[in-house]
Amino acid sequence: MNEDSYKEYTPSVNIINRTEIPLTVIYLAMDLTMKKNIVMNSKKSEHLLKQLLEMNHTSIFEHVNYTFLISDVSRNFMAQITRHRMGSFTCSSQHYQHYEDYPFVIDKKWKDNPFVRQAVECSKECYMLLKKAGCPKEEVR
Repeated sequence: MNEDSYKEYTPSVNIINRTEIPLTVIYLAMDLTMKKNIVMNSKKSEHLLKQLLEMNHTSIFEHVNYTFLISDVSRNFMAQITRHRMGSFTCSSQHYQHYEDYPFVIDKKWKDNPFVRQAVECSKECYMLLKKAGCPKEEVR
């Protein structure tokens, strides 16, 4: 396996979309829960927001959205971040994509470890052998 098959664990994060006026959205949700007449662009105090947060009345904050593009991360990272369910996640599908052309993402501290390199190479060989034997890629992964 050549050096191009390995990639250091150096993630990148980019915001690709966000709620433009988050406080207005939060205040609108707050008005909806607290009174009959909703006033657009009403001013509220930060103190009230803090109180609602402390009271665990967090549903009003869920109307604010951010979309991030996170790349160059390991499958281990994906397993951990999606476990917490703090958002909605979409990631590259191991069901539909062929992984023989993807590099292995290895933490810097393990990249030069010969045992780790051998295990990764063995893993790739097994992946290729199973695919060659006709196993579906969604099972081989």
